[in-house]
Amino acid sequence: RLIRRQRQMCKETDNKLRKELQKLDQVTLYIILLKTFGYGTEEIGKLLGMKANTVSARMKRLRKKLKKYFF
Repeated sequence: RLIRRQRQMCKETDNKLRKELQKLDQVTLYIILLKTFGYGTEEIGKLLGMKANTVSARMKRLRKKLKKYFF
């Protein structure tokens, strides 16, 4: 029963995350993808034509939003 409940919780969390990711704009998705591949804030800014501070601000807003839904 415990394992079944854990699987259900993971599935629910996965569905929530998918829904939230679908709401994001394309630039924010690119930032997430580039961060996942190990790019730094400065590098991402240069690749996307924005300031590093803008990249950091977007990441901060995203973390805040996800924390609201998951914690």
